[in-house]
Amino acid sequence: MGISINAQDDSGSEYVKSVKEMCRIIMERSLQPLQMLDLTYMLTRNYHMEKKAIRILHDQANSIINKRYQELQKHTKEDNSETKKKKAFLDLLLEATIDGQPLSKVDIREEVDTFMFAGHDTTASAISFTLFCLASYPDVQQSAFEEQQLIFKEDRKPKVTYAHLQSMKYLEQVIKETLRLYPSVPLISRQPDTDLEYGNCLEFGEHTVEEMETSFLANVVLPLGMIILVFWWWFHLCHTKKYYKNLPGPPTVPFFGNALDFTSSAVILNTMLKYVKNHGGLVKMQMGPIKRVLLVADYKMLEFILSSTKLLTKSSDYQYLYSWLGSGLLIGSGPKWKKHRKLLTPAFHFQVLENFIETFETCGDKFVQKLLEEVGKTSTDIYPFVTLCSLDIICETTMGISINAQDDIGSEYVKSVKEMCRIIIERAVQPLQMLDLTYMLTRNYHIEKRAIRILHEQANSVINKRYQELQGHTKDDNSETKKKKAFLDLLLEATVDGQPLSKVDIREEVDTFMFAGHDTTASAISFTLFCLANYPDVQQSVFEEQELIFEGDRKPNVKYAHLQSMKYLEQVIKETLRLYPSVPIIGRQPDVDLEYENTCIPKGSTILLFPFGIHRNPDYFKDPLTFDPSRFLNVDGKFPYAYIPFSAGPRNCIGQKFAMLEMKSVISKIIREFKLQPAVPHHDLQLVAETVLKSANGISICLRKREKF
Repeated sequence: MGISINAQDDSGSEYVKSVKEMCRIIMERSLQPLQMLDLTYMLTRNYHMEKKAIRILHDQANSIINKRYQELQKHTKEDNSETKKKKAFLDLLLEATIDGQPLSKVDIREEVDTFMFAGHDTTASAISFTLFCLASYPDVQQSAFEEQQLIFKEDRKPKVTYAHLQSMKYLEQVIKETLRLYPSVPLISRQPDTDLEYGNCLEFGEHTVEEMETSFLANVVLPLGMIILVFWWWFHLCHTKKYYKNLPGPPTVPFFGNALDFTSSAVILNTMLKYVKNHGGLVKMQMGPIKRVLLVADYKMLEFILSSTKLLTKSSDYQYLYSWLGSGLLIGSGPKWKKHRKLLTPAFHFQVLENFIETFETCGDKFVQKLLEEVGKTSTDIYPFVTLCSLDIICETTMGISINAQDDIGSEYVKSVKEMCRIIIERAVQPLQMLDLTYMLTRNYHIEKRAIRILHEQANSVINKRYQELQGHTKDDNSETKKKKAFLDLLLEATVDGQPLSKVDIREEVDTFMFAGHDTTASAISFTLFCLANYPDVQQSVFEEQELIFEGDRKPNVKYAHLQSMKYLEQVIKETLRLYPSVPIIGRQPDVDLEYENTCIPKGSTILLFPFGIHRNPDYFKDPLTFDPSRFLNVDGKFPYAYIPFSAGPRNCIGQKFAMLEMKSVISKIIREFKLQPAVPHHDLQLVAETVLKSANGISICLRKREKF
């Protein structure tokens, strides 16, 4: 192109990432039936990823074209043959004419896009595989090296010429052999324009068998199915119209409703905030042809639902968690949920929690050691480290098992949790993924199957290990021992209606608590550390509180009473959870038609409670976007349902006291060891709702070792 873009100075190149995404998408579209047709492809996650990638790729190509054009404009045109020989590929395009007309901007960009992709990605593949082969075959590498010595007479920094490269005959053989084993383009597709005879076989010209099948699907089956679906949708719409007539909501698109506003988990929160701002605290939404949703950020409605002893059923969106968590405490309902809640509540009694402090501290010490390796860096994504620490804590405390998660930075379990959180939200807002029949044709379905296998294997491993340990000990029946029983011990020894819990029941609860007990807390700790790094005055006040409590002891023996006395740190955590609630959206579903202030909400509707929204409501929090821990210094309790980071009412978080103690233990330890500073360059959070609140670009800060305490 005759242009330098210094790509090697940009290790996180958006262009390279976009090329990678497009290569993946192209192959998936050619293999997955739902993505072959443009009409259904538009409803998939890949469609929106492609749009973003195409914008980045075209921007890069246009930038190069414009830059080169401006350079050419500055030079006097030279017409001698030597200059023509030296013209860059792009120069030829910019100056070319076909049938007397210059190439259009689109024509030029298409060729630039083609050569930038094909000219770098295929070569990069070949070079990489060649280097791999040379590394794996030392004798071949030695011969290639000896050839270099012979050509350049041991000159380490030679001035390489065309003749030198042409003389590298052995290296050329190596490259050819690599390309034999690892061709950069492993598949090549062609299509005959006329019927083609070859031997006894007949190929269909412009209409291959695959195309005719696709044509039949597109021209017959799909339109017929759409007609049936439209009639059914119209009937359903008329039947349920009466229920939502008094509620405001954003304008809808036929069939899709508001689903097109929710293209990914990255836009969910901002879209919902916009809805609440424009339409009030009760907003009706239409997700696809039949799914009606009520978004709730209204205080009275939140109180009405959360305080109810009858509205306890989780919304149908939670069904997407069922393959993972089953009917565990998070998504279960009815008599089973009530019995399991009663059974497990003693596991979080304060006398039991006191016994966990030592584990909090031990895991926190390992966490500190991991972070010491990050000291001096200008930017560290804290979230992966916190996640593994929280996973260690939940397993060692509630499960009574050590899994040493912090020693496994590439944890498959953590990756699988992340994938499941993303998939669940996408299934809730993307029409094609809502139905199991069409979901099975998507990429997410296969990702979920692999993730579920990993998650269940981990849970079963924890259960079996603890069971074997319990079998090796003599049973102690005194009351003190019972108080100290781990959560998993209660499950293994419990009976419900005279029967022990089944293996599936136990695994569902273990899966639930391993997920909910580490991912939500990791989110809260990470966002708190981010806030402390970006608000130095608040961090200093937290540090001074630590000095006061521990009287300058750098390595204190932390007790339950110490954590309870960290009042200012608790305010900081609460303010963080106000701005960044770990669970930003909560789903409920009425089991009967629900009457609320002249509005009828039908049985089976999805009600989305929106803590993220009411936490940022100026009616309940002055200057809601300002980080101000002092707002929790004196809380009058007039509006208990305006602050619900742990939900509220009968289905509130069973482990909220456990979580607060864990957060205090870990965060206080970090503040005693490190001075937190903003990342360089400044890190802007990209909040995403993936079951648990996260940041798409990580949660980055800068760590400095404190010289003295």
